[in-house]
This record gives sequence, structure tokens and C-alpha cells, in this order.
Amino acid sequence: MIVILYYGKMEKTKSETTDTITYYSKLSADTWFKIIDNLIDGLSIRRIASKLKINKTTSFHIRHKILNAIESINLSGEIEADEKYFKINLKGTKHDKMPRTSKKRVSTSKRGLSNHKICVVSAIDENDNLIIKLTSLGQVTINMLKDTFNKRVEKASTFITDSKSSYIKFCEEFGINLKQIPSGRYTTKDYFNIANINNIHSQIEVWLQKFRGVSTKHLQKYLNWFSYILMMKRKYEETNLYKEVITNNNYIKANDISAAEFPVDLKLAYGKYQYGIFA
Repeated sequence: MIVILYYGKMEKTKSETTDTITYYSKLSADTWFKIIDNLIDGLSIRRIASKLKINKTTSFHIRHKILNAIESINLSGEIEADEKYFKINLKGTKHDKMPRTSKKRVSTSKRGLSNHKICVVSAIDENDNLIIKLTSLGQVTINMLKDTFNKRVEKASTFITDSKSSYIKFCEEFGINLKQIPSGRYTTKDYFNIANINNIHSQIEVWLQKFRGVSTKHLQKYLNWFSYILMMKRKYEETNLYKEVITNNNYIKANDISAAEFPVDLKLAYGKYQYGIFA
């Protein structure tokens, strides 16, 4: 279908793919559907390129375009929320862009929640809608929660969390009922728990291991990929799965993928070393 839009004497042609992830793509719809299938199966960029006889760079860009298209999930009803922490991974960073030496530092593996740990906030609602959001460095704060949920929990009735005080302030500000599990316990007195989201965290760990290290720069996209697989298998028939990704207005240029900024403040983590880009 082609739609002609008129602007005075100028005409602009708009097709049904305009502003979708398939905009400007020379690949057939069938190829896009096969790529989505391969993503759900967890195939690597190289494997997808080989199977579909496409360029490896094209395979990389398409994967990230698809993963970029699923960052608009909203939550409602009862919501389990918790955090998971990851070490900073500089995989793929050029030598002249490094903020520290390539050698493993003792400080990057120390215990506790330091500025070398990335806080990923995650939540799942009663309808299996899932949000997993890379926020910032260190312990979760109310600003990290606002950054994660923003207007995405307007229909939330109850948050079920651990005993962190940041959730108290967040739920008070947004008028959401809060059920917190006391430290050292697994449920509230009225038997609310966060077993579902904790189980998802365990699945994330296992799932990421097969990639042998994911760069922090692209970690959000891999978390999106995990979320996509989990939600699609739980929620949608195959035809709806394709529609959700292919038809929404989520166009992103290939250059925007490689030019993405590092998602956390590396100076906060490595500035004191006065090395490389912080020398």
C-alpha cells in the first residue's frame, strides 16, 4: 500500500513500512520473519547470517533494530520488582577509548554494591508484561526507579518488593500500594513474594552466559532480547509476535546503533585511576 501525502505543491510518498524497522530494508518480509524466529531460538549473529545468506553486519543491525523496537512495555495491576547488578564490561572498546587498563582490577570484583556495579531494575506484572532496565551505577535510588518506570506504571495497583527504602519513597510519590518483604524473610505477612522476578533473574544469568561476555554498551539490547523471548512465548500467538515488532513505528538508522553512547558514567567508576580517556 502506498499513501501520497500533499504539502502545498510538494508531494511526499509514504508506504506502509515508513518509520517501521523495515524502512529502507531490501530484505523480504519472509526474511524478517525468519530472523525473528531465529532471535527467539537464541541464534548468534553469525549463525543467522549463515542460515539466511545475508551479510554478518546486516544481521547485527537487524538484531539491534528488532531489540530497539520492544522498549515500550507498560505494567499494570500487581507488580513484582527487584534489582540485579552486573559488572562493567568494556568488550569492543577501542584501546584509545579505554578508561582503565585491560588487566583485571581487584576493585572490579570486590564484593558489595560499589560504583563498579551496574544496577538493572526489573519488574513483571500479573499479565506477564516484563521490564528490565539498565539504570546507573551503585545501589538503587528513587531516581533510578523513576527513570525505569516513568509513566509505564500508571495502571499499577500494588508493588511487591524487598525492604529497600527507595521503593517506599517511589510508591508514596506515585500513589501506589506497597508490599515489602522484611529483610531475612521470603514473603510478607499476607504471603506476597517476589519469587517470579527472582526466578527471571536466575534465567537471565544462565541466558547471558552463552554469549561469553556482553558489552555494557549493548547490555540493554540483550536484556530486551531476553524479555522479548520470555514475553512472546508466554503471551502471544506467532502472528501477533510478528505484528508487534514489524508494524510499530520504531525506525532506527544503522549508524545510530554503533554510535550509541555508553549507558553509565564511566568517570564515576574509573575517573580516579587517571588512565586513558580520563588521564
